[in-house]
Amino acid sequence: MSDLRAQIDAAKARLPLPALLARLGLEEHAKKSARCPLHEDASPSFSVWQGARGWQWKCQAGCGNGDEIGFLGAHLRLTRADAIARYIEMAGASLAPAPPAIPPKPEMPASGPELPADATPGVLADWQELATLRNLAVITPATAALHLGTLFFGTVHGFRCWILTDPRRLCAEARRMDGKPFPPLGSLGERKAHTIRGSVKSWPVGLSVDRYVAAEFRALLAVEGSPDYLAALDFSLRGTADCLPIAFLGAGTAGAIHPEALPLLRGKRVRFYPHADKSGAAAAEKWAAQLGAIGGALDGFSFERLRKRDGSPVKDLNDCNSIHPDDVRELAEVLP
Repeated sequence: MSDLRAQIDAAKARLPLPALLARLGLEEHAKKSARCPLHEDASPSFSVWQGARGWQWKCQAGCGNGDEIGFLGAHLRLTRADAIARYIEMAGASLAPAPPAIPPKPEMPASGPELPADATPGVLADWQELATLRNLAVITPATAALHLGTLFFGTVHGFRCWILTDPRRLCAEARRMDGKPFPPLGSLGERKAHTIRGSVKSWPVGLSVDRYVAAEFRALLAVEGSPDYLAALDFSLRGTADCLPIAFLGAGTAGAIHPEALPLLRGKRVRFYPHADKSGAAAAEKWAAQLGAIGGALDGFSFERLRKRDGSPVKDLNDCNSIHPDDVRELAEVLP
């Protein structure tokens, strides 16, 4: 026990709580007053400070409190023993890696955003219209999303929309079928996508099916936004159809990955398709930190030097459906 205590003390000296949070992509929470990264926090309830017992954290809303090991265990949903092993490993010690945490069993969806009363999975005409709107090569991505339980059609704020969500029903985003933005509403300005009230933006939509069919997919395709989700399905189906798309909607990429999602991503190969801008690059860095901490493998696909048919630069995966003929060969590595 004394040897383990010495290893823990040495690990805390090398990787104190603020550094651990930064390693997990949560550096903005390493202060005396911040929103809690362990739950959807409407107002600051999380604190980090250094006291007589070293670095400590506490969530006033009830997520818990403790030291570096306690936070890692709460964040990754590990037992105390596994959290100790994982923390010492992250700090660079020689203790054997902790065994993978057992993914949670399938459960009934928690309360979250409510879909419109008229929401349906759609019919052939809806899928064809959506394929035309999003410049999909075929309507297959729309039908694939239907079978994964991620695509619905309904009326949102008076507009006919297509809606992306998943069976976990933690997040849902609507976009107008006419391709136009939503007009300002209350405190919301004009926006291309409307995140339905009650959504947890840190949840990667499409991942809930992973609870059932993970073994059938060799990799996950992580994208930003609903259009890129459909594009990822499109590219996957053109290939071998063994890559599962997941999407961060709204401002989901600005923060950390939802703690319930992390066990499902453990040890997986993930290819990220960040938008070709600063926010996309920042999101990719945070994903790499979090996935690296749980034994995941992340690589990114770069859209640099790719052009659309009109000569303008490709900014995201959806733009690749309008790729310039001279750049088609560059898409050979779009799938991992």
